[in-house]
Amino acid sequence: MTTPRPRHAADEIDVAHPSVGTLVKEATEQVSTLVRGEIELAKTEVKGEIKKGVTGSGLLIGAVGVLLAGLPFLFVTLAEVLIGPVGLDRWLGYLIIFVLFIIVGAVLALLGLKKVKKVRAPKRTIESMKKNQALVEAVKTHDQPAGAAANPNRANLPQSNRPQPPAPPQPAPGSDQGRALPVSRHS
Repeated sequence: MTTPRPRHAADEIDVAHPSVGTLVKEATEQVSTLVRGEIELAKTEVKGEIKKGVTGSGLLIGAVGVLLAGLPFLFVTLAEVLIGPVGLDRWLGYLIIFVLFIIVGAVLALLGLKKVKKVRAPKRTIESMKKNQALVEAVKTHDQPAGAAANPNRANLPQSNRPQPPAPPQPAPGSDQGRALPVSRHS
């Protein structure tokens, strides 16, 4: 008769309590599924909103087209009002409407130029880009020989905060280190 072997905790697999690895795997899968579902929901909602926006934009463009097509009739009517009830010659009525167009166009052009002149360059972005460029150039020149570092155009560049790698050990004078050893070729 054999004696029963002592039981260890590692011998028993507890199905009711999954391992940490299994729990992490399941949690990762569930989070991944949740994120995919949220992305699909967002895509569906955005597609619907984009369709509404495109339809609305198309209708607005159509409305502007119809209004622009009707404007010449308005201007002819204004000229005829100046001709008929006011009693001006036909050419003079149309000339007055034309001059009004020139005045309105000039005023709008001046207002537009005034707004455009107020536009400034993005100073902070330009400064940031210059700093980034200087850092990139400093990193590029960091690995160049000592003669390149003496370039006067790079004297004011910021220094890198990275620690310098240690210099490789130099062979002692008179030692065989650093000299090429003869290679014999045997057939």
